[in-house]
Amino acid sequence: MIYEVKGDILLSHAQVIAHGVAPNDHFDQGLALSLREQWPAMVKDYRHFCRAMPLKSGDTWIWSGAINKRIVNLLTHEALHSQHNKSGRASAENISHALSELRSLLENERFTSLALPRCRCLLRRGMVHYRIEWPGLSITEKEDGYVLPCVAYPLSDLVLDEPRVLLNHASPKTSPR
Repeated sequence: MIYEVKGDILLSHAQVIAHGVAPNDHFDQGLALSLREQWPAMVKDYRHFCRAMPLKSGDTWIWSGAINKRIVNLLTHEALHSQHNKSGRASAENISHALSELRSLLENERFTSLALPRCRCLLRRGMVHYRIEWPGLSITEKEDGYVLPCVAYPLSDLVLDEPRVLLNHASPKTSPR
C-alpha cells in the first residue's frame, strides 16, 4: 500500500530512503544536500567508492553506515565532467534502470518501507524546460500545471507547491509496484 505524507523525508521511519544523484555528485542541492548535512560520512564513502570503482548512470549505490536505515542513491543523472559542474541531465533510461535496481533490492532484502521524495509538484508561477523526451507527466497533469522539478530546468524563478514524501509500506511477500 502506498501512503502520501507531508514532512521531512529525513524524519520518516522508513527503512530505506531513495533519491536521485549523478555519478561523482557533489551532494550540494535539494535532498542530496540534506542527506550530506545529516550524514557527512555517507558522502565521504560515496566519493571514496566512486574513485575506487566508478559508477555509471543508471546504477544504484547503497549506504547503510551507522544508522538503522539505508540510503539508496539512484544514479538518474549523467556524470559530472568537472569539479565545478552541476549534475548532468536525467534520462528516462537511467531512471528506469535505477528504479529496476531499487525494486530488486526491495524484493531481495524484504524491506517493508521506502521513502521517496515526491517529484511531481504544482507549478504556481514560472517556467521550466525538460531535456528528456518524456518527463513522466500525463497530458492531463501537464494541462493542470504539474511539473517534475527533479528533472526540470528552470527558465525563471519558480513557485511550487510544497513537495511531499511518498512512503511505500509493502508486506515482505508483496512485490513493489
